[in-house]
Parts: sequence; structure tokens; C-alpha cells
Amino acid sequence: SLAVPLMLLAAMPAGMSSPLLTDLVGGRKNLAVVLTLLTSILAPLTIPLVIQILVGSQVSLNYISMFTSLSIVVVMPLVLAQIVLRTTPQLVKKTSWLHRPLSVVMLSLIIGGAVADQSIPILTSIGTGDAWTILMVLFVCFILFFVVGYIAPRWRSHGDRLASAICLA
Repeated sequence: SLAVPLMLLAAMPAGMSSPLLTDLVGGRKNLAVVLTLLTSILAPLTIPLVIQILVGSQVSLNYISMFTSLSIVVVMPLVLAQIVLRTTPQLVKKTSWLHRPLSVVMLSLIIGGAVADQSIPILTSIGTGDAWTILMVLFVCFILFFVVGYIAPRWRSHGDRLASAICLA
């Protein structure tokens, strides 16, 4: 019963936090940005394909709306960051010591908010064996995806392999 959800999880794009996490562990942040952008742009095509292959049913999507949303959520922040970087390089350099800690705090707040929003379903399912089974399966999948993401591009540098592993996991 977990096969389809796990395949959908595997088909999901790299998270927007991947470049930050890659930077925190000393990986190549630029590669993580490219992988995140590419997987996000391809997701409206790959996820319905995975659903069709696994479940046998088609998903109808409004591709214009989907790509508009992706542009707003994924592309616009990257474009705005480049504009700020190019128009105020001195300010960016002067405040660079703040970027990583602020990003970690903001990511923590987002995760905390998401968990808090789902706290009742999480707490009610903890008593059942299903919750622990799902957590263990997710943990094993995370480790597997991370290892494959690190080992697969073995000809690349350590930083590239870290970026690949984090984006895949």
C-alpha cells in the first residue's frame, strides 16, 4: 500500500531548501540551484507520467496555470536575487555573514509551521503502528536516495556529489 506514495515521493522535484542544505554541508550550491530549478520545471510533466505508469489513470492539468505558479514560486525568487546581487553587490557582500543564519531560521520556521499545522493528525497517528512504519520506510528511502545521489555521479567532485545527494533525497 506504500508503493504508489513512495513512487510519487521519488518523482517530486528537489525542495527549494536544497541549495541551503547543500551550502550548509559544503556542497556546490550553484549545482543544487540548477537541479532544483530543472526538477521543478519538469515536475508537471514527470509526475503525471509516474501516476499514469503506476496507477493507470491520467491526470489532467492546466499547464499554463502550473507553469505560471512555478514561475512565481521558483523562477521569480532566483531572478530577484540576481537583480539584488547585481544592483547592490556591496550591500550583499557587507551583509553576507547574515545570509546563512537567517536562511536557517526561516527554514526552521517554515518547517515548524508546517508541522504545527498538521500536529493533530501527527499526534493521533503516533499511537498506531502505521505511523512508525511510515516513518521507518521514509527514513530508509531518504538514506537510499541520499546514497544513490552521492554514488551515482562518482566521476564528479565531492561538492557536486553532495549537491546531487541532497537534491535527490
